[in-house]
Amino acid sequence: MLVAPNDTWSATIDGKEEYVQLEVGSEAVYAFKDEKPASFDTFATLVKGTASDNLKEFELLVGDESPTGAFRSIGKFTVQNVKLLKSPYQEFKFEPVTAKYLKIKIISNYGSVYPSGLVAALVYEFKVLGKLGPAAAQ
Repeated sequence: MLVAPNDTWSATIDGKEEYVQLEVGSEAVYAFKDEKPASFDTFATLVKGTASDNLKEFELLVGDESPTGAFRSIGKFTVQNVKLLKSPYQEFKFEPVTAKYLKIKIISNYGSVYPSGLVAALVYEFKVLGKLGPAAAQ
């Protein structure tokens, strides 16, 4: 994790599979090991059950210049608001891409607004899959 609005985002890659609340509209940038390019074609996120504040839509972007440099979108994706029993990780496949940085932007949840007015999405663990080269996202 190189860029984020707060420390909460680090829980998305800590291996603990516990939820965090990430504000809709927020985004974070991850790097691959030693900030070296990695190739991947699948992104996965854990969903433990149906909830109105579950992550619904997100966008993945990649970049090569710097953690705050230019990024290009590889797609917007919609998470199903259910637990998949065979594997609770929902996978999103796309054309293989090679990049140094991965940006994730939270677009929406399933309609929940907290009493404070905050619109946040419940997010669990993220995984990047494919030909990762040296290592996974950090």
